[in-house]
Amino acid sequence: MPTAPSSIVADDLDRDGDKDLAVASQDNSVTVFLNDGSANLERQAPFDYGTGWSPRWLTGADLDGDGDIDLATSNYYTDDITILFNLTNTYYVAGDANGDGLVDVGDVVCLTSFLYRDGSAPDPLWTGDCNCDQVVNLGDVVHLINYLFKAGPPPGCE
Repeated sequence: MPTAPSSIVADDLDRDGDKDLAVASQDNSVTVFLNDGSANLERQAPFDYGTGWSPRWLTGADLDGDGDIDLATSNYYTDDITILFNLTNTYYVAGDANGDGLVDVGDVVCLTSFLYRDGSAPDPLWTGDCNCDQVVNLGDVVHLINYLFKAGPPPGCE
């Protein structure tokens, strides 16, 4: 747990639709806890992101215009701010084959293009393995269509 928490932000930091937490602490760090969708918060590695001396306030906003929430602290003793840019593209979601942060019909098109039209492979490849059989094939396209249009099981291995 963070030492001497001074401020907290609840926002969707990993673009999965769930509120996550970021906690600024007077030990000169911000700690991020990602929500797994069941209100279970998991501390993320690296566990603590460095800030200036004694961050007192923390806020979240899209500071670089890329669509995800970045964090900023105001630091009491160093009389400055620290900006922590969210590099959400390091978080991947099963079924998001085109990497736009959403599981939608665009992913069906991406997988179909990859399999039958020499299109680009999902990056990383496992995001296209919607049915968890360790192979990206027509079964993944069918699984994704069933999820999107027939209330089938979500993509991914749970």
